[in-house]
Amino acid sequence: MKALFPFAPHVCSEIWEQLGYDTIDSAPWPQARVRPVKATRIYINGKYVDDLPEGTGEELVDVDMARGKVIEALERRAVTKVIYVPNQVVNFLCAH
Repeated sequence: MKALFPFAPHVCSEIWEQLGYDTIDSAPWPQARVRPVKATRIYINGKYVDDLPEGTGEELVDVDMARGKVIEALERRAVTKVIYVPNQVVNFLCAH
């Protein structure tokens, strides 16, 4: 209701008071209840494979956890390089 108040102040004020609240002028703006999800994305040769929701931000720990999560996909491949961006990306580059 508070978001509509600038566009239709009289109607919103009447509805607000009918709901049993004080004046809408002094009411605070609603707070969003959004919790950001921190998930490190796991890629193999640039293709998305899985997420690592419990990333720590430390390279060695996150790369080991990501490797354990996609071990089946990496079985017959030789990992040549690992690209790591803290709390965002673990990309395993493999030779074909």
